[in-house]
Amino acid sequence: MKSKVQVCVAFFVIFGNCLALGQNASNEKQVLKAFTASMQQHFASYEHNRRERTTKLGGGWVKMYFQPVQSSVSIDVERTTSLVSPYIGTLEFQMVEHYTAFHETREDAEADSAFVNSQVKTHKHSYAYQDGKWVPKTRKYVVNGLGMFDCDEVITVGDDAGERDLYGLGA
Repeated sequence: MKSKVQVCVAFFVIFGNCLALGQNASNEKQVLKAFTASMQQHFASYEHNRRERTTKLGGGWVKMYFQPVQSSVSIDVERTTSLVSPYIGTLEFQMVEHYTAFHETREDAEADSAFVNSQVKTHKHSYAYQDGKWVPKTRKYVVNGLGMFDCDEVITVGDDAGERDLYGLGA
């Protein structure tokens, strides 16, 4: 009788662990699906809003817009031991910055619609899965030979001065 009870207990323990593993795998698929959908939605938004702006660079005023390189997108999602952020998502992609010739005034740059220059920057962003949603944590881009820079830099000139560009380049 005692061995039958032990067999039944062992069966329920094993069965319970199998159910838990199945639920965990299902949850991980949902988390990955949510991350992928969120990133696809963000990149698709560039089709209707290319984040055009006028800004002052080292050579003068330019009008610029941004275009993600869809074929360069790479994602990864990893489980963590954190109770607050049980998953971390990483997104890497290239972004083309198209811009006009340099101008002496903002007005001249705003009137220019010939985007004659471009440069490609590699971005690496990380997100934490918290309370059922993906939250941006770090957003960096690489300038060859100069290092990594923060995508959340403060806009210093123009109508958006003082704002952070949190959602403009890949959030």
